Order: sequence, then structure tokens, then C-alpha cells
Amino acid sequence: MYLINYLKHIVRSNPYYQLYKSRKNWRNAQRSVRQYDDVTFLKNTYQRNFNKPLDLDNPVSFNEKLQWLKINYSNPLVEQLSDKYTFRDYVKQQGYGHLLNPILFSVTSAKDIKYSDLPDKFVLKASHGSGWNIICKDKRKFNLKVWRKVLDSWLKQNYYCYYRETNYKNLKPRIICEKYIETHTKEGLLDYKLYCIDGKFQFFQMIDNSNWDKRINLYDKDWNLLPVGYAFKQSDNVFKKPDDLEQMIKIAEDLSKSLPFVRVDLYNYNRQIIFGEFTFFPSAGLKLFSDDSFDIALGQSLKLPVKS
Repeated sequence: MYLINYLKHIVRSNPYYQLYKSRKNWRNAQRSVRQYDDVTFLKNTYQRNFNKPLDLDNPVSFNEKLQWLKINYSNPLVEQLSDKYTFRDYVKQQGYGHLLNPILFSVTSAKDIKYSDLPDKFVLKASHGSGWNIICKDKRKFNLKVWRKVLDSWLKQNYYCYYRETNYKNLKPRIICEKYIETHTKEGLLDYKLYCIDGKFQFFQMIDNSNWDKRINLYDKDWNLLPVGYAFKQSDNVFKKPDDLEQMIKIAEDLSKSLPFVRVDLYNYNRQIIFGEFTFFPSAGLKLFSDDSFDIALGQSLKLPVKS
């Protein structure tokens, strides 16, 4: 299984595969927008993923309420924080500018990226979407000519079309180059995802991809493993309680205090906390919790704002 998962990882890391997948997914997304309005699309997608109807008039569970928020909650701050370039001003305003990973440059066209501008290691991201990232650990092996085609493909897309997350609809397409965060541990850079409702921490999400087989564990504020699975099987690996756990929770609560819900992603390496990003619709609100009662209890905590 390890070998199969590793080979899949190699294929998915190939720029030609990424280009093929990007173009195919975008064609499908555009076709979906032409065929279905937002409400119909959300109801169809929710039914397909959860095998039950979506009630937008009286949403109860956390995942149901995320669907409601997609099309009924308009907030300029949510739009700003969804953009991986513009959220930086907000983080600075809240007094956490020192947590930001440096941006080396930004462009609106991939042809403006010059090989000489790239450091030996770097991360390229499309700031107007989700999951559009390139991690390069060795510039000598980086085929910029081909990857430019992938980047240009991303720049032509509107991420809203994929899952009707309206916070992405009006974002300016942009590519940013961030500093690569070097680590010297077996597990690499750990990503701590803190779920916050109305400025109050709910739980941590940790992703284990050590064997190229994605697993997810959830932890409470005292770093007790929650007996709930989310999206994938739980990992048997033990995640060490992070240094400065209380400080991480405080940062997440400070940054989420004016929002109904947001997931705040932080890194913590050698007791250095680094801000990652804001996520308003984890997995587009379309992944199952192993216990429905957890989904419902979380939904009860999430008080929906006035429809806007």
C-alpha cells in the first residue's frame, strides 16, 4: 500500500498531470455553472455526499450551515481573508504581522516569473483559490516552462465555480511566491488547523500523510484525541502536544473574533508560530464526520448571522 500511495504522489506532483487535471476540472466547473444555479448545485452536491437532502430553510448540522453561509452571508472581511495576498493586512492590523511567512514576489501572469528570481527552495500559490500550491525543494529540478502553463491555468479560473463559495467570486487572480519553511524532522512541517466559531476555539484538526495515505485526527483544547473521524480514517500515529498550545488558541480566537466561523491554520516549529491561512469552508462542507451527533452539536454552536 505504501508503494502504491507513493507512486500516486509522484504522478500527482508531475506538472503535466497537474495541467491536465486543472484544465479538466475547470471545464467541468464551467459546465456546472451553466447548468445549475447555486441553490440547485448545493442541494445536488449535498445529497450526493451525505445521502440526505439539504435543508437551507432550517439548517441544523455544521455542514448544512456551511452550505447556507456560502450563498446567504456576504461580508467584505470574509472576501479579504479568503485571498492569500490581501489577508496579510488584516493579520497585521490584529497585531500578528510577525507571524506572517514572507512573500518574495507576486505576479498576475506566469510569464513574469523569472527563473533567476526564484530561490533554491520556495512555494508558489494562487492566492485566489484553494489547493493551488507548488512546493519546490530543489530549484534545479523545477521545470518553470511547464509549471508556467499550470499557473496560467489557475490564473484563468474562478474558484467560486467549483463549490459555489461566493467569498472567492470577486478575488483578483494572482500568484505569490513564499519563503519555503525549512524543517529537520521526520514528520516535516506540521499544520495545526484550529476551528473557531464566533471567536471561540472548538478543536484542532491534524493531518497525517506520513505514509502517503492521508489520515485525520481531531484534538480538544487540552490535546485529548477526540473519538471522531473526519473525512478520512483516524491516524494511529501520536501527534505530540504542540509547544505554546495556549498561545496558538489565543491567536486563532483573536483573528476569528468577528466571524461566524473560520478555520485558522498555523504552523509551529521550534516554538516559532507561523500563520498559514484562513479557511471558511473546510472541504467545501462536504465531508462526513464519523459521528453525526458531533456534526449536529457543532452546528448548534454555530449561530447563523442575518441573511445578507
